[in-house]
Amino acid sequence: MTSIVQRTDHAALVRTIQSVWAAELGAPAASDDDFFALGGTSLAAARIVGAMRAHGVDTTFNVLMRHPSPARFAEAILTGDGPARMVLPHVEAGVSPPISAQQEAIWFLEELRADNTAYQNLAVIELPERIEGARLADALTTLVARHSLLRTSFPTRRGRPILLEHAEPVVHLDTVDMSAMTTAERDRWIRDLGSRALDRTEPGLLRWTLAEPGDGRQILILVEHHFLHDGWSLGRLTTELAHIYRTGSTDGLPALPHRYADYAVWQRTWLGTDDAAASQKYWADLLADPVEPLRLVDDARRPAEFSFTGDTYHERLPATVVSAANDAARSLRTTTFVVLMAAFAGVVGEIGGSADFNLGSMMRNRRVPGTEDILGMFVNTIALPIRGWPARSMRDLTTELAEILTTGLDHQEIPFPRVAHALPRVRDSARNPHFQVCFSMHDYPDLRAEWAPGRRANLRYPSNGGAKFDLDVVLVPDPDGYQVLWRYCTPLLTATATRAIATAFHTAVRALTSSPDAPMAAVLGDIVPGEPL
Repeated sequence: MTSIVQRTDHAALVRTIQSVWAAELGAPAASDDDFFALGGTSLAAARIVGAMRAHGVDTTFNVLMRHPSPARFAEAILTGDGPARMVLPHVEAGVSPPISAQQEAIWFLEELRADNTAYQNLAVIELPERIEGARLADALTTLVARHSLLRTSFPTRRGRPILLEHAEPVVHLDTVDMSAMTTAERDRWIRDLGSRALDRTEPGLLRWTLAEPGDGRQILILVEHHFLHDGWSLGRLTTELAHIYRTGSTDGLPALPHRYADYAVWQRTWLGTDDAAASQKYWADLLADPVEPLRLVDDARRPAEFSFTGDTYHERLPATVVSAANDAARSLRTTTFVVLMAAFAGVVGEIGGSADFNLGSMMRNRRVPGTEDILGMFVNTIALPIRGWPARSMRDLTTELAEILTTGLDHQEIPFPRVAHALPRVRDSARNPHFQVCFSMHDYPDLRAEWAPGRRANLRYPSNGGAKFDLDVVLVPDPDGYQVLWRYCTPLLTATATRAIATAFHTAVRALTSSPDAPMAAVLGDIVPGEPL
C-alpha cells in the first residue's frame, strides 16, 4: 500500500482525518476538536483506523488514543509515532511450522482435559432471507480456498503440534429440519452440536449447519475451533462469506499476501528480540506485586480442578446504562469500554472482598502489517492490576486503566504465557492462577454481515457448555447498543447468581458515573453484596 503520508502535507492529512471523523462520528470535527468530546468510543476508533487505511494511511488505535484531535493525529502519523515492527516473512509452501503461542496455550489446556469444549466457538447467524444450500456450499468452498488456515490441520511432530496446510478445501455443511422441535429442543440441539469435539489432526475445524426452525426462516450454525478463531476473525469470516454468497466472487475483498503460517513463524522469531523482552517486562512489572485470588464465590463450592464447564446469561445492556457510560466517557476523556470496565472491577471486587486483584481482558494484536485480514487466533490475553480500588474514585481508576491499556497497546504482541513465566510461579489447578474474572469487548466494526443488498444478518452466541474462567464478560457492540455475554463457570455460579451480578453492574455504572469523584466503595456499599456469592 502506498501511504498518503508519503505524498501529502499536514494540512491535507488533517482534512482527510476530518472527513473520516465526520463520517464515523456523525459530526463535523475542527482540527483541534477532541475525539472523546465528540463521543468517540473504542468501536469508533477501530472504524476510523480502518477508514484511514482505506485512504492509504497506515496507523494504529493507540496512535489515535494518544493524539485525539485531527491536528495531533496527523502530526503523529507524519512523524511516525509508534514502534517499528518486523515484516511478516513468506513461508514457503509445503513448510509446516510450529503453531503460534496462542494456539499452543489452547493445545496445552485441551491436552489436560479431553472433554474441554471451552475453546470451541458456537455462533448462530439469523439469516435475513432464505438462501440456497448449493450456492452456500459453493461460497464456503471459495472461502476455504481463499484462507489457508481453514485448510489446515494440526498434527503433532515430535510431540508438538504443527501447521499442516492442505491444498484442497474441505467443507463440512449439513442441513437439518428443526420445524418439529420446540424452542427448548432446538436450543438443546444447538448446544449439543457446539459441544461435539473437533479433531485438530484433520482439516476442517469449521463446521456449518443450515437449519430450518420453521415459519420459513433459516439459521446458519457455526462451530469453529479456537485455533482458527478470535472475535476479529469471526467478523471477517462472516462478512466475507456473506460477500461471496451475495456477489458470487471474491472481487472487492482485500488481497491476502500473507497466511497465518507467516505470522506463526514471525512470532517465533520476534519472541527472541529485545522488543519482545521489553513487552514482557512491561506486563510483568505491572503484575509484580502478588495478590490473592478473587473469591467471587464461596470456595467451599470450588472443585479441586477447574471444570471448564459453564453456561451463558445473555442480556442487552440497558439504554440508561449505555447513556450514563457514554456521558461519563466524554467527561472523563476516555472510552465507554474503560468506564464499564472500571465499574465492573468495583462490582466484582466488592463481592469478592478484594481491594487488590487482577482483572483479565483481551487485546486484538493485529498491528503487524499483513495480519488485519488474515483469519486465525491472534488475540492475546492480558491481566490488569486493580489495586486499592475501594478508596479510589471512578475518575482515578478510569484514568489509570486508560493509561495501562493505551501503553499496553505498544506491548500487545507478547503472549500472556510469556508474561506468566516472568511472574512468581503459582500452581493452582482449581482456577486460573493469575486472574479469575475477565472483561473484554468485540471490536470488529459490524458483525452483522450483509447477505443481500441492504439486509444484514443478526449474530447470537449460544453456550456450548464450556467456560474459560470463573466469570467471562464479553461486550458485543451493535447499532442499538451492546449485547452482553455473561459466561460463567458451573458449579461455581448459577444463572440466578450471574443475573444478580449483572443487575448490580447496571446500578453500579449509573451510580459511579453520577459520583465520579467519590470513593468507589462508598458509592457501591448499598448496591453490591459485600461477600462471595
